[in-house]
Amino acid sequence: GGVMLKATLKLVALVTVILVAYPVLHYRAVSPCEMLRKELMWQLEDRVAAAADSAAAVISSFGVESEDIDDDIEGALEGMAGGIAAGVAEAKVRRMSPGACARELWSITIGGDDAYEGGA
Repeated sequence: GGVMLKATLKLVALVTVILVAYPVLHYRAVSPCEMLRKELMWQLEDRVAAAADSAAAVISSFGVESEDIDDDIEGALEGMAGGIAAGVAEAKVRRMSPGACARELWSITIGGDDAYEGGA
């Protein structure tokens, strides 16, 4: 059964290489600016969606029937949220260098400048 073992080891080695190399290749293909743009979009969408919830609450506090209005307003604002977030993120990232994108991405995801002290 020596041949079988060799084949298995070869397969294991191949899988290991793929698992290790794939994320690296994957990230290299994605620029820091692209990653930053996505991150900003997600954060902005959350913020606009939260604003949509409070806008609906404010409108219903004026005595308008909330059943009639909440879903429409929230739906419209949440639909806008994606577009607004995409536009803002795109505009911000377009003016930045890859290095600036990487720093910004680092600060908003990992956060805190103290992380730099780790001898990076």
